[in-house]
Amino acid sequence: MYARAGVFAFIRRTKAETLLVALNTNEHAVAVRVPVPQGVRDGTSLRPILAEYPVTIAFGRTSPLALAALSGGVWQVR
Repeated sequence: MYARAGVFAFIRRTKAETLLVALNTNEHAVAVRVPVPQGVRDGTSLRPILAEYPVTIAFGRTSPLALAALSGGVWQVR
């Protein structure tokens, strides 16, 4: 759902949960706002699974995802 300048993000859905996965392949930290698919409403909170902070949705995008160099994060859509 997002691939730009060495940053990739996708949604993984199962019957039990929906996860947002973001990866930074750059050798420097980045902060990106990732668009989310329809059905994920503004105001939705994403719980950190393999990340340090929660993320919220506003205007069809995530709040900034701060990704360290060569790292990633996983958030659960509630």
